[in-house]
Amino acid sequence: MSFIPTDYRRLFDEIQRELAVERAAAVRREDPRSAGEMLAVLFSPMQLCVLAALFGQPDRQYHLKQLVRLSGSGVGFVHAMLARLEAVGLLHARWDRERKLFQADADAPLYGEMCAIIRKGSGLAAPIRAALAVLEPGIEAAFVYEGFPHCNPWLAPLQLVVVAQSRLPGFDAAIQEAERALNRHFRVLELSNQDLRNGGYFIGSVLARPRVWVIGSEDWLGKVVEEPLPQAAR
Repeated sequence: MSFIPTDYRRLFDEIQRELAVERAAAVRREDPRSAGEMLAVLFSPMQLCVLAALFGQPDRQYHLKQLVRLSGSGVGFVHAMLARLEAVGLLHARWDRERKLFQADADAPLYGEMCAIIRKGSGLAAPIRAALAVLEPGIEAAFVYEGFPHCNPWLAPLQLVVVAQSRLPGFDAAIQEAERALNRHFRVLELSNQDLRNGGYFIGSVLARPRVWVIGSEDWLGKVVEEPLPQAAR
């Protein structure tokens, strides 16, 4: 039988979770052999952003301006990169009215390998997933989505959606660790499954934007959104 007051026990548990996040972060900082750092040697940050969009979410199509915004690069750089990827067969493209849409080509010989490499070592998703690892049992899904227009894209915060049924102890510490790892500020949107199913204009606009999955997948999202609401909530 425990004589520790409930409030103190909750506080103790939260402190323990935060310490676990810090210990895990310390281990990662001491090991330079992460997949993300290996990719950073092979590709420039702007190239990685483009590849992470195309092969991290290969079922989506992107037009040139979307990839320019995601990479923070110039139109000429992204256009040339897309032309090279299309020329060797890693991408296929189609015209939609006046926009050319690009998508990873599932028939390319290296398609599976590219998707696996990017998902494992994405400079965006991997540090966030690592920071949230201690809390992952309580998280149903998490993804970063393309932010809405910002006056200064270099200072725009990363838009992170975390789906969980309740607020997780140690959550703030985990987000701070991810911010330190990426040297970027996060704007976090915490949702439940019911929030996703209820939708609304804002949720719909978020789900309509390109995203990179940290935890979860498009299949998971499709099942949740299509799942009918409980009778009491209708």
